[in-house]
Amino acid sequence: MTTEIAIKQTKTDVAEFKNHYKDFVINIEDLPRPEIKLMQKTSQKVEEELAKIGEFRDTVENKLFGDKKNSMVVVPVAPIEAIWCEELYDDKDNKVQGGYRETPRRGFLPKSEPHPEGTLYRKAGYRLLCMPMSEIEANYKHKTKVLPYSMLIKGSSKWSAGDNIIKEFAKLVSLKKMPYELAIEIISVLDNYNGNTFYKMLTKSMTYISDKEKLEYMRELSSDMSSFNSVKKDTDNNEQFF
Repeated sequence: MTTEIAIKQTKTDVAEFKNHYKDFVINIEDLPRPEIKLMQKTSQKVEEELAKIGEFRDTVENKLFGDKKNSMVVVPVAPIEAIWCEELYDDKDNKVQGGYRETPRRGFLPKSEPHPEGTLYRKAGYRLLCMPMSEIEANYKHKTKVLPYSMLIKGSSKWSAGDNIIKEFAKLVSLKKMPYELAIEIISVLDNYNGNTFYKMLTKSMTYISDKEKLEYMRELSSDMSSFNSVKKDTDNNEQFF
């Protein structure tokens, strides 16, 4: 085979390859969505003895990002979302399978309301699309693109991690900075409510990233994930929520 014929054949093969896969599109919403969860005594991983209470674990590979002694640092990929966590209970006060969902928090809604299947309970919370700093450290040099993590931050009060992050985002806007310029240090703290002990998230510190390579990596990641929706709907929630 001459060089000229070989080149033509190669171009034909490439064209056929591209044509074969022209309709092959990956929808990011169809990919496994990794989450970071704060382990509680009712968490499945704890019951399976694959995690300990007070640890920050991901739901896909069970990676450990922090625990009771070691804080976790995350960097937002997008602005934090204020949400309602809605959970449906039947007339016997049992959770309805598939009765948990999250919706954007817009204005005031009652904490509970009647539902054809029982009662719908509603609690305030936040969803944060982010990257743990340890994952950034492991990937930014080679510019490896990875999916961001979604994290549910429970509760809404002046002490909650979510409210503190919201306030910091207001500063970001005034300083004309992007969400991925913020590094958030989160700790897990033991708390008690109505006789129930559980771990909650608190912000320990919030600083700005100055490393240009990390910022560029996060800028590209943030741009790639602009259509990624972090809010979960119509699923089950196994975590404690007091």
